[in-house]
Amino acid sequence: MTEMSKEDAIKRFGFDPETIGRNHEEWWVVDTFTQFSIMAGAKIGDLGVRTTDGNDPDEDAMKKPNFIGTAFRRFLRDRELLYYYFSPLPKEEKEK
Repeated sequence: MTEMSKEDAIKRFGFDPETIGRNHEEWWVVDTFTQFSIMAGAKIGDLGVRTTDGNDPDEDAMKKPNFIGTAFRRFLRDRELLYYYFSPLPKEEKEK
């Protein structure tokens, strides 16, 4: 996972990645493909956010203009993870 400060992520993606999902766990910049990033349609350089939202996605996150998709994963018996993916803002959006 590529290291990036939260401030740089806010500039690049347009929001604080720690506000995604009701049960946020971690965020990263995609630098290798996983089955989850592929399922969601993410590319290298996109933002990935892991939550324990399960099958109850954060509707506000999915309304963001740079939202790409989600991937669901059941982990053990009682843990349901939901991964959200976002593309960087277009250059003209960053300059506003």
